[in-house]
Amino acid sequence: MKYLELEVRAMMEKHLEIGNGDIAVGLCKGVDAGWITTMISPWKYNKGNILLMRDAENAVRYYDTGDMPLPKEVKEYHLEKLQSRAKKEGRPLSFDMVVADLQYASRLPNVIK
Repeated sequence: MKYLELEVRAMMEKHLEIGNGDIAVGLCKGVDAGWITTMISPWKYNKGNILLMRDAENAVRYYDTGDMPLPKEVKEYHLEKLQSRAKKEGRPLSFDMVVADLQYASRLPNVIK
C-alpha cells in the first residue's frame, strides 16, 4: 500500500500545484500535460503515452509511465513487479508482453448482452 499512497499523493500534489490549489483546474491541466491518460481511449484529449501490462498476479502495472509525475521509487516498484512476471514466464520484459496482454483482452468473450 505504501507505493499506491506515494503514487496518489504525487499525482494529487502535482495537480493541486498546477491548478494553484484548485484540483478541478489542475486535473484539466493534467490532461493537457498527459498526466491523466491511458493506453487506449476514444477520448480525443487522451495522449495515450503510457503503457500498461499485467504483473505475475494479474495486477495492472506501468511498463512506461509516459509524462506522469511519479516518484522514482513508484516507477521502480512497478518495474520490479513486471520483472517478476517475466521471470515467472521465462522471457525478457519487453513491449511484446504489452502486445500479448492487449491481444488477450481483445479475445475475451463478450459478456455484456
